[in-house]
Amino acid sequence: MERLINQTDNDPQAFISLLHSQQQTITAQHLEIQSQSERIEELEQQLDWLKRQVFGRKSERFVLPGQAELFADEALDDTPPPQEQTEQISYERRKPKRNPLPKDLPRERIELDVEQGDKICPCCDGQRRHIGEAITEELAFQPAKFWVREYVRFKYACPKCEEGGVVTAPMRPRPIPKGIFGPEVLAHLLVSKYEDHVPLHRQLKIFRRHGIELSESTVNDGVLQSAHVLSPLAEALKAHVLGASRLFTDDTPVTLKSNTRGESRQARFWVYIRQGEDGPAATVFDFTTDRSRDGPVALLAGFEGYLQADAYAGYDGLYASGQIVEVGCWAHARRYFEKAAKLHKKSGRAHVALSHIGKLFMIEREIKALSQEQRFWRRRQRALPLLRTFKDWLDRQRVAVSTKSTFGEAVTYTLNQWDALVEYVNHGMLEISNNIAENAIRPVAVGRKNWLHIGSGRGGKAAAVVFSLVATCKQNAVNPWQWLAYVLEKLPTTDEADYPSLLPFHFKDKFPL
Repeated sequence: MERLINQTDNDPQAFISLLHSQQQTITAQHLEIQSQSERIEELEQQLDWLKRQVFGRKSERFVLPGQAELFADEALDDTPPPQEQTEQISYERRKPKRNPLPKDLPRERIELDVEQGDKICPCCDGQRRHIGEAITEELAFQPAKFWVREYVRFKYACPKCEEGGVVTAPMRPRPIPKGIFGPEVLAHLLVSKYEDHVPLHRQLKIFRRHGIELSESTVNDGVLQSAHVLSPLAEALKAHVLGASRLFTDDTPVTLKSNTRGESRQARFWVYIRQGEDGPAATVFDFTTDRSRDGPVALLAGFEGYLQADAYAGYDGLYASGQIVEVGCWAHARRYFEKAAKLHKKSGRAHVALSHIGKLFMIEREIKALSQEQRFWRRRQRALPLLRTFKDWLDRQRVAVSTKSTFGEAVTYTLNQWDALVEYVNHGMLEISNNIAENAIRPVAVGRKNWLHIGSGRGGKAAAVVFSLVATCKQNAVNPWQWLAYVLEKLPTTDEADYPSLLPFHFKDKFPL
């Protein structure tokens, strides 16, 4: 300081200017230190999160500190909920009961009698009488049965002349005209691969155990051709799904293998679900080679209604026209706060947010069985005030925390999606979350752990067809193998106008699951 004064003894204005410059430098250094501290904290949180992802539990269940008071009716503030003593309730754990074997299964009766000497009473030497039976059941199993179905076509010729030619009985229409698989085998291949997640090379091992040697190309060709035969039903199913007033959608990545260079790229499966309030429940899968907006835009062409999805920017163009209304997912928003909460051992702002979101889900559980009109009024009375309070609290947090922190990202996401997130309170038919779509897309995530990748774009389209039909069977409690075997036999002789009559939800009574 003395040096500064000596340098500016004869120029007070220069001294003031130099002092101001030094203050600006100090302020800039403080801001840089603060920024570096926030960056260090952000990187530490990311490192902790990655460790949890690699070594920790993957379940979304999260026990908050002070779990007992999560749903207390109190206003949100910046402090975590107070800890309270909860009453310990003891109870006797019920022993699990074994489900009885189905009564409609065939029974094989094996009679076991006592020794001849045990039929004599040891007290009076009299003959003991038969008074009843003690029956013990065990489940038996016989491996799958294969047989060859021969179509014998009789030939006729005139014995007197050769000009009449030979007449042969026409062949019955078949799913794959020159294929070696019957409809039952094709249905088995499809259900095993796309529902039970058994890759074709493992299915070939099962065939070999029965003495049947098949090449993988033969089986793969049968699967692809079956999907081609079933594709008109998938199109009819798509038309039915798009006729709904509300859809759920989600997507998941899969690896697409390139046949030209041997390289791989990331492709996508998309799911679109009609839940069944205004018509039979149904599900449609779509396959795209990337995650561009072109896939959803093409499939949802002509749809008008509510679309419940995550915050994927590719959907934004669909909402611009106003024909499709965006509905957000509180489960997605909750995960952002859950991630922030797991990074802190003590209760904090993220726990307060989770507590409030938990109240919203609690309301939904309580009104689940009510009519749509009753759900609407209950939401307006109970959920809407909570949402307003939560919004005010989030606005205060946005200016109080760094947007780069994990909690700051959660706040930013929730506020950016606020209009879509609160849309559900305006209608009794809407849901608070998109979990229905997430559960429907899960079989794809399970399957890719077994079949690892999609071999080609054609294979991806075929998988989408079968995924759609099998998922719709499950939605409507229809046995997918029985239904597929039936329609694969019927399709070659069915008129195009009658395709909708073959959709799974028309067979609840004929092929119950």
